[in-house]
Amino acid sequence: MKLLNTLLQITLRLTIVMLALEICRLLFLVLNNVFFPGFDLWNTLGILKAGLKFDIAIVLIINAPYVFLMLFDYKKPLDKIIKQLLKTFFITINLLAIVVNIIDIFYFPYTMERLTIRFFTFYLGTQKNMGALLWEFLGVYWYALLFLAAFIALIVRGYNRIGRIRFRFLESLSRKTIVAILIIIFYLGGTGASWSFIPFKKVLLTTDALKSTNNLFEVAAITNTPYNIFLSVFKPQTVSLPLLKPKINTPKQDSVFKKKNVVIFILESFTREASGLLNPTLEDGHYKGHTPFLDSLMQHSYYFTNGYANGRRSIDAIPAIFASVPAIINKPTGNKVVSIASLLKTEGYKTQFFHGADNGSMAFDEYCKRAGIDEYYGRTEFNNENEFDGTWGIWDEPFLQFMAQKQKETEQPFFSAVFNLSSHNPYDLPTKYKGKFSEGGNPICKCIEYSDYSIKKYFETVSKMPWFNNTIFVFTADHSITPWHKEYATTKKAFAIPLFFYTPDGSIKGKNSKIAQQIDIMPTLLNYLNYPNRYSSIGIDLQNNNAEQWAITDILKIPQIIKKDNVLIIKESEE
Repeated sequence: MKLLNTLLQITLRLTIVMLALEICRLLFLVLNNVFFPGFDLWNTLGILKAGLKFDIAIVLIINAPYVFLMLFDYKKPLDKIIKQLLKTFFITINLLAIVVNIIDIFYFPYTMERLTIRFFTFYLGTQKNMGALLWEFLGVYWYALLFLAAFIALIVRGYNRIGRIRFRFLESLSRKTIVAILIIIFYLGGTGASWSFIPFKKVLLTTDALKSTNNLFEVAAITNTPYNIFLSVFKPQTVSLPLLKPKINTPKQDSVFKKKNVVIFILESFTREASGLLNPTLEDGHYKGHTPFLDSLMQHSYYFTNGYANGRRSIDAIPAIFASVPAIINKPTGNKVVSIASLLKTEGYKTQFFHGADNGSMAFDEYCKRAGIDEYYGRTEFNNENEFDGTWGIWDEPFLQFMAQKQKETEQPFFSAVFNLSSHNPYDLPTKYKGKFSEGGNPICKCIEYSDYSIKKYFETVSKMPWFNNTIFVFTADHSITPWHKEYATTKKAFAIPLFFYTPDGSIKGKNSKIAQQIDIMPTLLNYLNYPNRYSSIGIDLQNNNAEQWAITDILKIPQIIKKDNVLIIKESEE
């Protein structure tokens, strides 16, 4: 009788955890409603139902030690000590599961993925200003603490109250009835795997959520964060697609290598939505956008109306841009990376990278070393804390002027890349510019306008320098951002960014409506320069009109291939 009573108590406690996870899922849908336009009650109930199997899976996994140890009888006073330890374990492990779910409610719109083990082993370790970011997060999303307090009350009070319940009806049951009940419980648990409801025989994968929907935003809602972390540790996802096989690029015969300087701008969070030029029909044709200088420069450039980022995180952008390696397969291996910089360095180029954050932020400096970039300029080298923004690093305007002076001192030809940072939350501006730029439909809009203005001031400075006319400039973004127009709330446009090449001499110019992506930048640049040696790349030369044009992105590590007007979801991405 005591065993069955304990089993019922355990079941009720696990049910409370399940309820908490479903509430988290509901909060995910409500607070990220921009990605679920037109969602109604039936859609919501369908998502909640489909998510149950993921919740059951993680609840059984993380509570297995608790369930197992609760089934034993212990002698007093050891019984009281062990039960208190098990209570502490239960509350702690399940609250941690809820905490990571709460974090993802706010984190998902930026990254388009649930947290993985890499967030804890890599990202947290490379953020030099994590303390400031944590306070910023709590300041903006203060109500997350209210959610957490409510869940703590639910788990702790629920645990205690259930512990005081005695199921008296069990006393009237015969031994045969109890045995029958236990057999039914074990039978349902064992055969549950055949329903794909309780995954004992087969590991439940993220792609299993696609059985309930073909919308990757809804897949994100169906899954849960603790189970995604579990999968990233014990069942890492692999991708094998013919499109991702590197292609050998051979030099053009009888061509002359153009030893032009190369300057790449990686623009923080510069979604395509911010450009007026790239959105002629937005707001019934009245949308002006927030990048007036870049839009004017684009009209004298070779620009793409369908440019895409390969990922949604800053740390995924640099390998895609520099080495033609998309985020979906980006895994750090070896000590060397074949990149634009390393290839040009063999031809006598000086190589440098500029990023105004703390040196070591997001491990950019380490990657640059591996990618053949010799000179790294960060907040340390800038060496003027009067221009520190208080959170991330140096304001864009002074830092870009600093870059211009360093380029002036650099022997030609050179390769320079800059990753700006002022167009990032907490979306603040230097005091002298507060109120100068448009707020727009998103807090980031005024910061994008400030960064655009800073780039304009940079061009005013460098256009007078002797190296300027012998240079090709590349502009792209690291990733897109949460949309403020419903037209951008799609799994396709969640990766839409500007992408263009500018030369002062006009040698590469025009508008192209075909699909372009970050991994195409390396082969396009090298082929434009007539790079004289063989090299491999996954991307294509965007000036080659005969090449098949496509873009690969991913949500929750599920690849989606963008081709013309179609988006193909690759369901076999997990093995």
